[in-house]
Amino acid sequence: MEKDQTLLVRYAATRDADAFAEMARRHRVMVYATARRVTGNHHDAEDVTQACFFELAANATSIDSSVAGWLHSAATTRSIDVIKAAQARRAREAVTQRERDEAQPSGEDPVWLEIAPLVDAAFEHLPPELRIPLIMHFLERRSYREIAKELYLSKTTVERRIKIGLDRLRMLVSGKIAIPSTALLATLLGKNAMAETTPYLNGALAKLAMAGVRGNGLPPPALDIPMDGPVMAMLIRLRCARFGMTASTGILLLLTFATAYWLTQPDSARPTTYDLLLTTHRPYMSIADTAAFPAKIAQLAGDRGRFAQGTGELLFEWCRTNAADWFADEAAFVLCHGDIGLQQVGVGRRSISDRRLAVGLTSFDNAATLPIQFELFRAMVNLRVIADQRGVPVSPESAREVGRTLIEAFTFAQGSPVDAERELRQNPWLAELLARADRPYKEEIQQYSHDGRQFSGLVRRGSGSLRDVLTPAPLKASQVARLITSAGQSAPGVGMLSRVSLRSVKDLVVRTRVDSVSSQGQEKYLALLDGASIGMPHDLIVYVKQQLPSPCERLGMISATSQSVSQRVVEANATLNGIETLTGWTDVDGGSYTVQVRTPWAGEIDDARVNDVEDLLHAARIVGLAAGRAHASQPQIQNLITPQLASVLAMRLDGYWQHVCVEYDRFSADPRVIADSAAATDALAQTIARLQKEARP
Repeated sequence: MEKDQTLLVRYAATRDADAFAEMARRHRVMVYATARRVTGNHHDAEDVTQACFFELAANATSIDSSVAGWLHSAATTRSIDVIKAAQARRAREAVTQRERDEAQPSGEDPVWLEIAPLVDAAFEHLPPELRIPLIMHFLERRSYREIAKELYLSKTTVERRIKIGLDRLRMLVSGKIAIPSTALLATLLGKNAMAETTPYLNGALAKLAMAGVRGNGLPPPALDIPMDGPVMAMLIRLRCARFGMTASTGILLLLTFATAYWLTQPDSARPTTYDLLLTTHRPYMSIADTAAFPAKIAQLAGDRGRFAQGTGELLFEWCRTNAADWFADEAAFVLCHGDIGLQQVGVGRRSISDRRLAVGLTSFDNAATLPIQFELFRAMVNLRVIADQRGVPVSPESAREVGRTLIEAFTFAQGSPVDAERELRQNPWLAELLARADRPYKEEIQQYSHDGRQFSGLVRRGSGSLRDVLTPAPLKASQVARLITSAGQSAPGVGMLSRVSLRSVKDLVVRTRVDSVSSQGQEKYLALLDGASIGMPHDLIVYVKQQLPSPCERLGMISATSQSVSQRVVEANATLNGIETLTGWTDVDGGSYTVQVRTPWAGEIDDARVNDVEDLLHAARIVGLAAGRAHASQPQIQNLITPQLASVLAMRLDGYWQHVCVEYDRFSADPRVIADSAAATDALAQTIARLQKEARP
């Protein structure tokens, strides 16, 4: 079952009637029951319910909280507005009381009759982390397990929050009406808090779903490009057949119209990147970690290159309109890395004992089934980011040459993966990394710890610049130990981790990678493990990282699969000839995590090697070889990778980069971005000062 946030994002992006209808089906009973409790009148409750869902449709792009919580707040506020309208109240006061009396089933608890009008206003005084689970459990009849899955919490956490929430709710209501116990309040809510909607209301909501509402309250434009590739392909074929056109002609006309429509829209008519991230990224961050989202925003605001690198959602949203032909081609979809670039090419050991280093791709966090053309386009975008950050000018001709180099290397490597590996091993940019083969493991520990017993608080590069901030997290040790143990059973390369216990964890820290862009704000831990306790000749450092659905899934452009996100990351690494074989996966407490053994032998190419156009072409060759070798087992895509594709990639890169420049200017000037960046900077400074004071320099 799709999560509420996924449905909301899909509806906000495409006005998908099915997505809206599903949200209405899930929440209409709760909204109607809330409105009826407050107004005491089923006619007013119907009006309020329709108004709430109309507001949901009109404001879909700006909602950054739980759908259930947002609708409950809207229902409560609108219902209070209704009963505060003096003229309407006087006109229907007698009727309202009669209807309330008639509506109550015989024998209903008199205590409930007294507290019913007060419950929803009391809900609004609870913090979101307590209010939302209560609403979902008592007003929508969702189980603890369903709530845990929706909110990315453990079942135990949900139970605890509901218990605390009930206690506080009782205190709020008891200010006016005495309730003897929390158990009684739970019983009353469980028995009485729902009210079935009427056929009239169900029909009205169905019509609203089919009609669709834009952010400005107006119906959507006639052209509505479907987000799903196969569905889009089918619709294009049907529409083209109707007008006697070929599908290719129809696609070109569609793209021409869509691009023109997009370019004619004023900035204010398009959702900002900040709003996009609120709906697609913020819901996956911990509610308790208020600094997580500002930290992400601050990194993106740093410069245009970081912005382009860390906003995969923006790229897919642009491709939805401007590269729709790729996503309409069912034959083009294969398992992809999703974020190939120079910094994702590196070396590493296949196992702890294998001294020979492998060459290949790293960082499969965004792996997904995508059009192969997008895989190469993303590589072009990442190369353009490097050029921008390194001050390398890129002319249209240079961009076409980069595209040709990338395509030629990809085609060569796909047909001759062994020769491609040989060329990569002989490349001078990888030679320095391959020389790491004989490093002792203690060098990895020395990077992060001065004494081998606990982590340093601040980890710096050789240049002296700050790389990592490591904050002690002793209270998380038990949870993280369970994560590591579970992941140790998922892949042979990390089997030694299955023996980890709480006593194996010598130290645990939350890892903040200061320069990280894409994964900023996600849960990340480093654990220093006692090697003797797990049968190793030396201690180990293990990196635990929360994994999110890929950006295209969060936008609803491809269907989410039942496979675990972290499992897909690990299996994509194996399928696409990646080198992160010392990585396992696990799903625990509603979250999905990869668990990687850190080693001194692994490393990626530094983009600081790119200083001019020749270097950029050299980088394109390396990326093309690594990508083609990764896709060597997918011969079905060979006919799609043609020399002509290089010109298409360059042309679309130019269009997307112009879009990046415009959006970055909007983003960096957004008052919310400025405020979040300042808050993140202050929070980081306070953390560093605290670590220095605690003698974790």
